[in-house]
Amino acid sequence: MIIFISHSSKDVRYGNALVELLREVGVRDKEIIFTSNPAYGIPISSNIFDWLKSRITDKPSVIYLLSEEYYESVACLNEMGAAWIVGNKGYMLFVPGFSLDNHKFKNGALDPRSIGFFLDDEDRVSEFIESLRDEFSIAERPVLINQAIKKFLAKIEIFKTSPRNKGNENTVTLKLSAESIDAERLDFEPKYHLNSLPDQMTKYLTDLKGGRLKDSDVMLIYYIYDQGRTQLMTGWQEQKEIDRIRNWEEVHAYPKVLSIEYGNALRRMEMRKLVTVSQLTSSNNPKEMKVVDPLAYFLSVEYDTIESYVEAVVKKIKAGMRAPDVPF
Repeated sequence: MIIFISHSSKDVRYGNALVELLREVGVRDKEIIFTSNPAYGIPISSNIFDWLKSRITDKPSVIYLLSEEYYESVACLNEMGAAWIVGNKGYMLFVPGFSLDNHKFKNGALDPRSIGFFLDDEDRVSEFIESLRDEFSIAERPVLINQAIKKFLAKIEIFKTSPRNKGNENTVTLKLSAESIDAERLDFEPKYHLNSLPDQMTKYLTDLKGGRLKDSDVMLIYYIYDQGRTQLMTGWQEQKEIDRIRNWEEVHAYPKVLSIEYGNALRRMEMRKLVTVSQLTSSNNPKEMKVVDPLAYFLSVEYDTIESYVEAVVKKIKAGMRAPDVPF
């Protein structure tokens, strides 16, 4: 069975968070179709419309990630109509801020009387995960599922109040601080403040803004942010991460700076104590690295403070004007 996430590209952050939730509760990567992420999307050589048509007629379960932007997209409405025609099983998930009084929603292919839920509704999210058990190998440990859901909800709360949120124009945009989030809704306890970061992170951000990082280091932080990759493969699994990165580079026409230098860039992050080993092989060798909580939280909340510096490097390497690598 396959889960197809029908979504607007403007809601990619919500989609990435949903994909991460599904993976953490047991859905395998090959059972997910999410076209905004190359790792779960359409093969490079495939025709997008033929590929989507073939997958939809295979009758996957369809998650409709509904928002105002979704109903403004012709491509999204075409996906919805195609899935509805072939009778796919569907789930309606509402992005926070979406109005159930939306005219297109009330008069569209989906039955507005069917039960849907907002992404920040903890009880409904839990019910949704449980409903997948008949078709997917959902984890048996309640603690694991509960942690994954809390982590997901924490991200949704951040997205709702982030200045980058494209929600209701009448919604007041808030500056989020560590104190404004209920620690129980996070998968870590924020023992730091955004204006008092760990020394290694402060130096890293200073070096980033000062242009003292290698191009591959900047591209790695951009990849982590853009793809929501808080878990990075290493050791014998390193090639899998490189393949993901290469697909990402090809889709966005980025020079293969990160895919070539990924291993070295990851080890430099480890030396800076910005990633830590999160999984070991049976021989006690690292196979996965985790972005440390302060950095993951910073990228979720304060990425806009470094965005222009990252974009400057991305533009340079895309234009073939790579700045010389400066060792730290």
